[in-house]
Amino acid sequence: MNFLFDVDGTLTPSRQRMNYSFKLRFIEWIKKQQDSGNKVFFVTGSDKDKTVAQVGKDLWVLVDGSYQNCGNQLYKNGSLVKQSQWKMSSSLYSDICSLLKNSIWHGRAGKNIEERVGMVNISTVGREASIQLRKEYFEWDNKKGERQRIVSSLSSKYPELGFAVGGEISIDVYPKGKDKSQVLDDMIGESVFLGDRCEEGGNDFSIAEKSNKKYHIEDWKEMDSLLGKLEGLGNPNLYSYDFQNSFVEWDNGRMAYFFWGEDAAAMPIGSFSTREEAVLKREEYCDWFYSHKSPRGDWDTNEE
Repeated sequence: MNFLFDVDGTLTPSRQRMNYSFKLRFIEWIKKQQDSGNKVFFVTGSDKDKTVAQVGKDLWVLVDGSYQNCGNQLYKNGSLVKQSQWKMSSSLYSDICSLLKNSIWHGRAGKNIEERVGMVNISTVGREASIQLRKEYFEWDNKKGERQRIVSSLSSKYPELGFAVGGEISIDVYPKGKDKSQVLDDMIGESVFLGDRCEEGGNDFSIAEKSNKKYHIEDWKEMDSLLGKLEGLGNPNLYSYDFQNSFVEWDNGRMAYFFWGEDAAAMPIGSFSTREEAVLKREEYCDWFYSHKSPRGDWDTNEE
């Protein structure tokens, strides 16, 4: 199992350092996953230096790999493995400058156009904006939809490029297909993606839709509360994640889900009409298991 994490807005507050208590819990979770044979990766739109500043070098080198710049650069154990050579054209640069200049947004900070490895990050308010200014722009953009208009304008003129809203203030630009979803080509086995911009038009959308499972995260606090559930998902000794092989015929053709994987003596958790129904029940079981009612109560009725 591969766990793929966005960083900014998912593991950390936007452009801020990771909460220290959460970081300690996350490190322990990663070590458990790696001991179980699972892999953990970062998949972020930020460059290496920004990611290290947010999560710390200890955590950055602990993961099995860190895909920077929307997957256009990969580091493992702190060393560069590969990177894209794409650069934006002069005409694209000129058009971006014109769109940003004509914005009616009032407050500006520096670094409005940031060239990164294999991509460009653009922002009306600027990458150097304060936390307060970022928040003000984010709220204003949610009402006015400026970033979506910029994406639409540039997409029509440059159909060979991809444009996606990222974080609170920016837009990511890269060759089509060279977004975060490209990292899935490197994965062996199933992948779970977790990010805060999984909506259509967001820079997590493509990888979220193509992964075997996705979690649209509100913020790092929700991510923290989700770790227990993910631990069960990634442990084949606790929860079988091979849906195809874990279903058996049961009760006159209905489908049953065997929860305990390779245990030949395991009983099914129930019989269901569809796979979707069984998967939903499986998630309910997982929630119950970590509620500490187990094994005293009945999981299906939540009675103690």
